[in-house]
Order: sequence, then structure tokens, then C-alpha cells
Amino acid sequence: MATFASIRQISRQFVKREPLLKFCCFVQNESFFPSPCLDCITFASQRSYSAAKRKEAWLIEKLRKYEVLKAPAEAYDPEILTEEEIHYLKRTGEKKKNYVQVGRRGVFGGVVLNMHLHWKKHETVKVICKPCKLGQVLEYAEELARLSKGIVIDIKPNNTIIFYRGRNYVQPNIMSPADTLSKSKALEKYKYEQSLDHTSEFIENLEKELEEYLKHKARCHKAKESEPQDFADDNGCNSTLS
Repeated sequence: MATFASIRQISRQFVKREPLLKFCCFVQNESFFPSPCLDCITFASQRSYSAAKRKEAWLIEKLRKYEVLKAPAEAYDPEILTEEEIHYLKRTGEKKKNYVQVGRRGVFGGVVLNMHLHWKKHETVKVICKPCKLGQVLEYAEELARLSKGIVIDIKPNNTIIFYRGRNYVQPNIMSPADTLSKSKALEKYKYEQSLDHTSEFIENLEKELEEYLKHKARCHKAKESEPQDFADDNGCNSTLS
């Protein structure tokens, strides 16, 4: 029953903190750790599931504090580039070595500030997104274009975005937008997001394993009912995993 190994580990760790469950399993099975009973493992797993759901709700509530209201979009005339200009800017952006890194913090005020600093001397700048989830580079490109008023020239398969500052570029007085997080706040948000991803993955896996586990328990009870009454166990707590 290797599929239930993780549930057995969770239940053992949980029962260490539950003297009543430990005593129940010890009385019924003489030793909890070699042969945990089905009912107690199910109960412990359900308690772990409830705790994980509470943690997930707490993390979602925490992340709401880091939501920043987007400033109203400023009216401006978008520049129209010809195919020749786009091709030239792609080649120029690929050859130049200046770049801005978007790391685990994601898009925050410092990233936009560095883009404006590069645009002092260069028409283009590369934005390298690492680590980056599938499809997240498109969100970064859209958000950075809104914050910096730059033009997306190309998005490479290696999660690199080439931005063009525009012909009529004027460096803003405040290069770090007000509707972005600071460096420290962006790191805190990243940590909560990572914890939320791990918790949600744990809940998803535990739901699948609990479903299989309960099916296994139902089969055990059904097989027990089909046995002769003299050998049938009066308490379902003695059914163990092999």
C-alpha cells in the first residue's frame, strides 16, 4: 500500500500531538507505529486537511494586504513602428548587453527604475525573467509596458523581453511608480505566494489520497461483513494497512 505512505507519515506526526488518539491506537492495536488503524489515520488526515485549509485561507488574506491599486492610465499617442524599424530594434536589442533582471520578487518599483536608467543611454533594454512560470512572461510584459510606457518589441522563448523606449521618450521625474511595491514588500509577497502554492498543492494531493484511502477502508469493511460472524471484529478500529 505504497500509495498511502504519505498519509501514514502525516498521521504519525499528527498523533504525536494527540495523546488521546495515541492512547486509542495503543489500546486497540498494542502498538500504534507498526500498524495504525484505519479510523484513526482517517481522522488524523482529515484534521491535517482542515488545518491546511485554514492556513490557505490565512495566506490568501495576507496576500490581500499587498494588493496595490493601479493608477489611472495616462492618455498618450501610441507610436506606430514599421516592420523595418521593428526588425532593426530586435537586432539592436539582441546585440546589446544591457539588461534588467526580474527575479523572484516579480515586478516592483526597482525594476521600472532600472529600465529608465538604461534608457538614458540606450534605445532598447532587455528584461530577463527568471524564475518565470509558464505564461507569466506575458503578464510581466504587459505590466512593465504599462508602468514604464515602453513598447514591447519582442518576447524570446528564453523568457527575455525587449523593450523600446520610444522616439519621444522623456525621462519622468519619478522613475519608480507609486503603484508598485518596494523591494522588501515584494519579497514578503513572494514568500507568502510560495507558501500558498505549496499549501494548495498539499491540499490537492491529500484530497486525492484521502479519496483512495476511504475507498480502501470501505472495501475492508465490506470484506469484513462478508466473513463469518464469529471471526468478524466488533470494532472497525482494528483494520490495519499491510
